[in-house]
Amino acid sequence: MEERIRFIEEWQKRERSVAELSRAFGISRKTAYKYLERYDQEGRKGLEERSRAPDHSPQAISEQVAEAILAQRRHTPPGARARSANG
Repeated sequence: MEERIRFIEEWQKRERSVAELSRAFGISRKTAYKYLERYDQEGRKGLEERSRAPDHSPQAISEQVAEAILAQRRHTPPGARARSANG
């Protein structure tokens, strides 16, 4: 966070280009522009670390299915084997 703030402060001086600052701070120009845009839109809060977790997981199961699995586990004794439909 402190490095991002320093980057913004240096950029605001208008003494060096984004490309020069990117090299000096060891970040890509794409990342530099991302920080600048976030700072412009949200101020310091925009520079905070953000979650990289996806908003949606297509393979996730529904809460109902998860609850059904947990309910079955609660009613099955530890070490008991599930029987197959064939026997």
